[in-house]
Amino acid sequence: MGVSLNDRLNKMSSVIDTRNKKIDEMCEEVVRLSHRVNSIEREISSINQTNAEFHESLQGISNVFDGIKEQVDKSENEFQNMKIKLDAMEAKVVHYASKRENEIEELIEKNEELTDQTLDLRCRSMKYNLIFSGIHENVPENTEETLRGFLAEELDIDYDIEFTVVHRFGQKNNKRNRPIVAKFIYQRDLDYVLQCAYKLKGKTFQINRQFPDEIEQARKSLYPIMKELRRKGETVKLVRDILYVNGRPYDPEDSGPAETLKYPQRTPSRYGSSSNKRRRINSTPEKH
Repeated sequence: MGVSLNDRLNKMSSVIDTRNKKIDEMCEEVVRLSHRVNSIEREISSINQTNAEFHESLQGISNVFDGIKEQVDKSENEFQNMKIKLDAMEAKVVHYASKRENEIEELIEKNEELTDQTLDLRCRSMKYNLIFSGIHENVPENTEETLRGFLAEELDIDYDIEFTVVHRFGQKNNKRNRPIVAKFIYQRDLDYVLQCAYKLKGKTFQINRQFPDEIEQARKSLYPIMKELRRKGETVKLVRDILYVNGRPYDPEDSGPAETLKYPQRTPSRYGSSSNKRRRINSTPEKH
């Protein structure tokens, strides 16, 4: 019975030791769990802090984007205002350019009118002028006496024609005789000299009316046309830079003389204008 109690006590003691050992193990496990919980809490705290910082960063980014959007909206408004101003300026520039273009066209037109008027005045100032070419030039010489001798010897004009001025023009050249220009006082004398010019046929002398260079160039371009029309039997007359065919101005766009009065062949404008404005002309050719 005593042995049995000891056995029981030993057994109970063994059980208690086992349980104490389990309790110790459980305590150790609790400690480990506690450490793990603390570690998890620290991780959660860190995550929370990171999350807070992230949210703070997001808020900062949101604020930046809000600022950018505000700047974009402001820039867009400024752009629209600038576009409105530019459109207004463009309209003003177009209006100003159109106005200036009209003014330039008016100035060109006035310049052309002045050019025509000046050319007309120059033609009028040369109306009583004849150019004599091929007359021998003496050095020295009295040019008027030389011309009178030519008129008497070559044209059989035996009376004294009155001149306003007689002189040679152009640079002196020993290899050729400079032309003589003579301004007549009376139209009848000039006409008579021209009537007698047929006596120079086959000789080296020439008598021509004097015209400004612009008119002279236009006349030169009309000479072949005039020659061809005469060959065809047409009645042609060249007055200044206008070619008359059967009494009407020649139209270069037609194969023959113009049926109606159209723009005559004339000196091109020095300004290059393609204006169709018609120059004043006589309805019939002049008698010279």
